[in-house]
Amino acid sequence: MNLATYTQEYTQQFFEFKDWEQAFRVYYEDYKLHGDNIQFVVSFNPYDSGYWIEKAGTELGGSARIYNHKKIIALKSRIKKEIALAKIEGRSPRFIS
Repeated sequence: MNLATYTQEYTQQFFEFKDWEQAFRVYYEDYKLHGDNIQFVVSFNPYDSGYWIEKAGTELGGSARIYNHKKIIALKSRIKKEIALAKIEGRSPRFIS
């Protein structure tokens, strides 16, 4: 996925769960430019599950959760720990929505 073209209005971006590292990298890059004007969303809805980076204040439906900048660091840490533990235990990572 190419980075969004930066204009006055932020362009929504989507990442599948398997692309979590890229989603966080793009969020951090975009946060430097847009600050708290963007939000990081984790969606478990059937038709749009994955990571979304979008304009702050966008309304969500279903089981989507918004993470602010401070919570992003903790979320990334939890994902990395679960992936490492699953690898050690020889299983697939388990994430609870």
